[in-house]
Amino acid sequence: MFSESLEELHTFAKKVGLKREWFQEHKKLPHYDITERRRSVAVDMGAIEVSTRFTALFMRKNQSEIMLKDNPHSIRYIVNPSEDLCLLAVRSSASCIEHIKNPSKEVCRVAIETWPRSLSFIKKKTKKMCLLAVSLDGTCLEFVDRKYKDMCFVAIENNPHSIQYVKRPSEELCLLAVKLDPESIRFIRRPLEKVRLAT
Repeated sequence: MFSESLEELHTFAKKVGLKREWFQEHKKLPHYDITERRRSVAVDMGAIEVSTRFTALFMRKNQSEIMLKDNPHSIRYIVNPSEDLCLLAVRSSASCIEHIKNPSKEVCRVAIETWPRSLSFIKKKTKKMCLLAVSLDGTCLEFVDRKYKDMCFVAIENNPHSIQYVKRPSEELCLLAVKLDPESIRFIRRPLEKVRLAT
């Protein structure tokens, strides 16, 4: 008898009449061995009988979770990892998103919130993802292909030195960067006279 929740398993086992010392604490499948008589009692009390195939899938999922907790970058060895496994991996180490073939928007969001520079590993970036990254770390503008005006303002407000990642910054952007940090003038290729005066 096994369950996703050990607490739930132990509580149910007690109701069925199993002793705690009968618990088998295996890494792949923590469980209780039960007799046929206790099995029918467990089913009468709401336990669901499952196939050997289901048990094998459960064990594989359990093993993958254990492997990811030890080393999140091992996600690269899991064929078609579930959304839950991808989230588990990027919450532990956001940079492992580079090993996830087609991460969902949710997996990308969690990776960016965990470590904004993980944006560099995301191939299909949305404007929303880029805005989130530059709002947390302005220098992530470096990894944005299409730099929208509002995105540049957010990045520069977060870190004025991110002006260096804007090809042809407007006078307004330059003035903002220099106003927030006069040292950022060194990242402006051809500072306008107004910008020089602002420092």
